[in-house]
Amino acid sequence: MFNTAEVKAFQTLWNKVKQRAVPGAAWPYVRRAAMAPQRLAVALARKLAVRHGPARRWRMRAAFETGFRYDNRVMLSDERDRLGRRRVLVEWQIGEADVENMRRVTQLFGQAVSEAGVGHLERAFPDTPAGWRQALEPAMHHMGTTRMHVAPDRGVVDENTRVHGMSNLYVTGSSVFPSGGYANPTLTIVALAARLGDHLKRRSPRPAP
Repeated sequence: MFNTAEVKAFQTLWNKVKQRAVPGAAWPYVRRAAMAPQRLAVALARKLAVRHGPARRWRMRAAFETGFRYDNRVMLSDERDRLGRRRVLVEWQIGEADVENMRRVTQLFGQAVSEAGVGHLERAFPDTPAGWRQALEPAMHHMGTTRMHVAPDRGVVDENTRVHGMSNLYVTGSSVFPSGGYANPTLTIVALAARLGDHLKRRSPRPAP
């Protein structure tokens, strides 16, 4: 019951009220939660019925890194916003190897828990490629659109985040990541910016005395 889309939307909406969620419009979550009020009522009743004490069941969520795919990209669509600007179109798919890696990780985790004698793993969806694809949720961070690589035919920027073929054009941010990690990218972005600043400082000619 707690794993349904409507209940998840309500939980996200509640976290927004508590300022614990990613900022953004709340209306899509309100609309999704309102589609099945009976599920919200049942989930709330079950939550109230749970007694305080040692937990016997734990809900686990996992974050995975996915591999680089050439077909994934951010483009400009033909649709325009109210200011006449073209809207962004995000093309993002995961490969079969990504799905298989996720399945294997959870299988190893379930095996370890069972062998340790502390419990067992129950999935909330079928352990099949189709079941995984239906259950997966994308993250909020778009990365890799100006991928870093030393070879111009495999990336947009070099190891110093300079655009290949340009002498004075640099890019920094999560767009230069070779692949998207499982953690929030902010600290890595800050580190890249500081590294680029040091690099530009070393390249800049010193002013004449």
